[in-house]
Amino acid sequence: MTHEFEHIINFYSNSVEKKLSCVLATIVELKGSSYRKPGVRMLFREDGLQLGAISGGCVEKDVWNYSKDIFKTGKSKTISYDGRYRLGCEGIIYILIEPLNIEESDIDQIKRFLFKRKDFKIDSYYVLSDDLRIQPQGSVIHFDNKTVYFNKNIINLDSNSLLLKFSNTLRPKIKLVIIGTEHDASHLCACGKILGWEIIVVGSPNSSKTIENFPDADDFKLINSENFKELEIDKLTSVVLMSHNYAYDLKNFMELSKYELFYLGILGNKKRKNRLIEDSINFNIELKEKFLNSVHSPAGIDINAITPQEIATSIVSQILYESRKNKKNVK
Repeated sequence: MTHEFEHIINFYSNSVEKKLSCVLATIVELKGSSYRKPGVRMLFREDGLQLGAISGGCVEKDVWNYSKDIFKTGKSKTISYDGRYRLGCEGIIYILIEPLNIEESDIDQIKRFLFKRKDFKIDSYYVLSDDLRIQPQGSVIHFDNKTVYFNKNIINLDSNSLLLKFSNTLRPKIKLVIIGTEHDASHLCACGKILGWEIIVVGSPNSSKTIENFPDADDFKLINSENFKELEIDKLTSVVLMSHNYAYDLKNFMELSKYELFYLGILGNKKRKNRLIEDSINFNIELKEKFLNSVHSPAGIDINAITPQEIATSIVSQILYESRKNKKNVK
C-alpha cells in the first residue's frame, strides 16, 4: 500500500496548489472479512475527484456523501458498514473520514522521505461512535524521528482516553531490477508497474535501446556489472536476469552475489542456473547460502505460461509471494 499512499500525497499536493480541500478515508478496523483490509486509504476532493479505493466499489459513494459534511464541519467521523447485509462481504468495516490539512513544508518532507526507502508508520485514532463531540479523531505519520499530523485538530490525540488506535507500518515499495533489454523485458516492466513497484531496466553499455523502449520503467541504465552500486540494491530489491546472453548473465550473476537481495530470477531452465553456479565457483566466487536461496530458476511460478505477458505475470507473482512469505504487513 506504500505506492497508494505515495499517490495520495502527490494528488493532495496538487490539490493544495489548486487551493482545493481534501478528505481522507481510512479503513481502521474490520470484523470478519472484506475485499480490502485495514490500512487502505482513499482521497476525496471537494470538486468530486477521487483517488484510490477502499472497497470493490460498494461503499465509495456513501463515503463521498459523508465527506461532504466533513468539508463543511472540519470534524472527523468514523462510520461503519455491515457487509453481511449491504455489501456482499462477510464482515463489518469501520472507516475513519478526516479532513486532510498538511502543511506544504511537511508535504515536501514526506515526499523526500519516500525516496529514502525506509519504513514509516501511520497511526489513526478513532471511536466506534457517531457522537461528533468525541474529538479529535485523525491520523499521524511518523518518519525520520518526525511526526506530522494529517489535520490541525489532532495535536493532542494521545490525551483522549476514549480513542482507539490503528497502527500501520508501511515498508518501501518493491524495487524490480530487470537486466536485459529485449522485448520481453517491457512486458515485465508493465506488470511490475501495475503493482506500484519501482522499476529499473539495465542493459549493456553497447545496447541501442533507450528508456523510450520501456515506458513503464522509472529508470534506465546502460552500465556494466562493476557499476551496480548505482542501482542502490537493498533488502527489498528483486532482480531478474533476462538478457538471453549467457556470458552477460554470468558476469551479472557473479556481481549480484555480493549483494543482499530477496529475489533473483533467472530466465531459462534449471540447467542454466546450475551452469551459472558452477562457472561462478570456477571463477573463485563465494556464493553464500542466503544468496543461493534467493535464486529462482526458471523465474516465475508454474502456470504453464506461454506468451511473454503470461511469463511476466508468473514472475511478478513469484516475487510478490517471496516478498510476503513468513512476513506480515508487507506492502
